Amino acid sequence: MKWNTKQLDGFLNQPAENQPLFVCVYGDDSGLTTEYAQKLAEHVCEDINDPFLVNRFRVEDVVDNPTCLLEAVQTISFAAGHKLVYLQGVSKDLPANVKDKVNKAIVHVLDNLTEGTTFVFAASGYDAKLALIKQIEKHSDAVAVRCFQDNDISIKQLLQKRLADEGKTMQPDAMAFMLNNLGNDRAITQSEIDKLFVYTLHEDKITIQHCLDTLSAAPSVNAFKLCDAIGLRQKEQVETFLHHLKEEGQDPTMILAMVIRHIRRLLQAQLMQSNGMSLDQAMMSLKPPVFYGKQEFGAQVRSYPKKRLETALERLYILQHQSRAGGVNPDLLVERGLMALAF
Repeated sequence: MKWNTKQLDGFLNQPAENQPLFVCVYGDDSGLTTEYAQKLAEHVCEDINDPFLVNRFRVEDVVDNPTCLLEAVQTISFAAGHKLVYLQGVSKDLPANVKDKVNKAIVHVLDNLTEGTTFVFAASGYDAKLALIKQIEKHSDAVAVRCFQDNDISIKQLLQKRLADEGKTMQPDAMAFMLNNLGNDRAITQSEIDKLFVYTLHEDKITIQHCLDTLSAAPSVNAFKLCDAIGLRQKEQVETFLHHLKEEGQDPTMILAMVIRHIRRLLQAQLMQSNGMSLDQAMMSLKPPVFYGKQEFGAQVRSYPKKRLETALERLYILQHQSRAGGVNPDLLVERGLMALAF
């Protein structure tokens, strides 16, 4: 059978009855596949920590003993409850010979399912086109659940649930910032949210500064200030923030990418205005919307001539290509190029 995550969520929210005998959770987001596999394991088994009910295996165990999964599935539980056989560590990044052995062991389980036992595993990076996945989908007693990477909606739902659980609120600009900087891996997302809540343990409201202080992937606040200084053509400020970013050890290609993004957003806002939107409507229609520094952003949209913005964007793309081509110090190249924009 083939399930999506919505169907899986529905199953997890129901009493543990009519258990599937075999479940594979797969997809590109290794954190999300692992999280769902763990939830499934906890749902189908009365006590996930009971050694008489649960047989846990790693990929290494299967390599050492290819029949261990089949033996575990076919062995009757010493306890009265539903038995769980839980395989961990399956990934597309495994060496080809290891992956081949593991896949064959999984197929043997699929061909010999036993009532009263559920086999669960996550397959990080596995694709729907793989023969193993197709074989699982065709089996009447097996389920293949595909997980896609988080999007703005799923991350927002996750954040809102965590905020409600913690009794906190989050400012709109902080929420927009989190949605724009999370989502490639559920495990990393959960870790970053955990860190944010620890940091704001005694705070009721989470601000964008809290997010900037804690998010590992967050750009330096000086990078945002640099973008505004370029947009306002403040030469001395541009020089100051470039110096700060250099001292922080920030990657010049990251800085350049942020400036390009900023100039594009200014152009997008100007285009929306030319189509009849007010400046405030244009700023709120951008993705993510402008919450933080609205006054500065609005001033740049109003004062920066459209032609000059378009020329600046063309030059930035050329600068980006040059910085990646090698042969010239990228720090020096980016610094000179960005300083030129401030005039």
